[in-house]
Amino acid sequence: MGKPKGNNRQRQARESEWRSQKKDKPFFFFVHFAEVDHSGHKHGENSKEYNDALISNDTWTGKIIAKLRELGLYDKTLVYVTSDHGFDEDKGSHKYAPYVFLGTNDPMVKRAGMRQDVAPTILARFGIDLSKFKPPLDGEPLAQPATKPVLKAPEKKGGKGKDPAKRKLPAGGQKKAA
Repeated sequence: MGKPKGNNRQRQARESEWRSQKKDKPFFFFVHFAEVDHSGHKHGENSKEYNDALISNDTWTGKIIAKLRELGLYDKTLVYVTSDHGFDEDKGSHKYAPYVFLGTNDPMVKRAGMRQDVAPTILARFGIDLSKFKPPLDGEPLAQPATKPVLKAPEKKGGKGKDPAKRKLPAGGQKKAA
């Protein structure tokens, strides 16, 4: 689709038209909403602006899912909602933020994982042989048992932030921790 132009509303209108045109052919559709990242860096993880950006992205993700349903594509579409990184608690930085959110409707995703497991999960679902990657990928598909240690996020003690596992996925998504 090319480089994203405009705000979420303009982007969603173009994407909706594109999906309608491609609905009869297999396609890969990647959407990057940058507002959460920008708000997190500028205002901090637990700021009103950051929360508003999360709500906005949730709304737009819900609209994409609604359009997939309207076109009769949702039941044959794998949806992955993720982030590139988290943030340090109450800060606009991510010096130590190895955990990301992954929400999906993919019934093959069976376990929690870490950031490096997201790409192998999606690539494996495309039928790509991960053993051909040189150097090998660090992560492992979340549809398979882990062969490497999966680190868990430390428990928050008195933190101000919401537990990311309690954030709701839009319009029929299924929560999976990554």
